[in-house]
Amino acid sequence: MEKRTPVQRLVDAMLDGVESTNPGMEYVIWMPLLESLLLPRDTTYGPGSSPRSVHRYRAYRVQPLDTPVLIVWVCPAAGLTKRAGAPSYIGDLLTERITTHK
Repeated sequence: MEKRTPVQRLVDAMLDGVESTNPGMEYVIWMPLLESLLLPRDTTYGPGSSPRSVHRYRAYRVQPLDTPVLIVWVCPAAGLTKRAGAPSYIGDLLTERITTHK
């Protein structure tokens, strides 16, 4: 049985929400740098990228933040934020509580 970290469980729950409400839409995971290291990297990469250039988890780009906040944001990719019904997901790393914001 695979053991997942609390960070991975939180991000998985957020991505499950993304995939159920906006399937096929491109989202980006924004999170603190140190916590981003707890997410495994996908073994497949998009065109023009390499394992060193892009951190992807479940096919979503992980964008590390150099900040001490304990929040994870899962937001529509740039240019897609105005799409009707496309919420952002905000996860608290301390409580594992997820909220949505439109």
